Amino acid sequence: MRRERLICRVPSVWTIGAALASAPLLATLAVVAVGYGRGAAARRRARAACPFEDDDDAARPLARELADVVRETVAVFRAATSAAWTSVPSAWRSGAVGAARGPIVVLLPERGIPPASLVPLGLRLARELDASLHVEPRPRPWSDGAARADRLREHIAALAASAPGRTIVLVGHGAGGRVARRAAAVRPERLRIVTLGTPHARPGAPSPARTSDGVATTCLFSLQDPFVVPAERAFLSGADNVALHGEGHFGMLASARVSALVLEALADLAPRAAAS
Repeated sequence: MRRERLICRVPSVWTIGAALASAPLLATLAVVAVGYGRGAAARRRARAACPFEDDDDAARPLARELADVVRETVAVFRAATSAAWTSVPSAWRSGAVGAARGPIVVLLPERGIPPASLVPLGLRLARELDASLHVEPRPRPWSDGAARADRLREHIAALAASAPGRTIVLVGHGAGGRVARRAAAVRPERLRIVTLGTPHARPGAPSPARTSDGVATTCLFSLQDPFVVPAERAFLSGADNVALHGEGHFGMLASARVSALVLEALADLAPRAAAS
């Protein structure tokens, strides 16, 4: 009798364990699905008013929308848990600039997401631009924009003092892009900004946000971003705006096309380009 009870309990234990293990992924799937639904509705309502779109993809096939939901769900889950299998190089956390001859690049992750989510892009920038890489010294993963911007301004000042004449590039994903713009407002000299999927304008804002004067900014965003809805919020007036199809908010971080566009925007900072 006791053995039968034990046999009956084993499947229950595995079922409960599987449910607990899959809960974060299912919750992420629900959030992404809602976001994609809102984005699809916004595209159908206001496509004509979009300031950066030159073709009409409002009526995307349902199968394509569902495939994007699945891809973005996996990308979100991977970015949120990236610290488990991707480590940030220790040199990126120090204030030392190193022997690199290219720009100094500071990576600013999305709010609440480990900086390891930007490691693949950072490694390519270090290799292709001979850049010195750093991660933003944010107080806590969920720190607000003001606290992050204050720390970032101090970090920028320290980097500029240790390597005068070097260009500092702030690469921000999501809320990290807003922090970059906030910190750049007080130090525009020899500074560049690249934002990825950043909601620059507040919901319902009458006009797009404007870039900081004197700071060259490249703004990459996805028209199918489930977390920046409607997509018009990602448009930054005065910046070099690049609208993408297909990549989601977190899918951008794993996209070879996005990393190639970032490299193209910063190509003039490579040592070989500067020498020529």
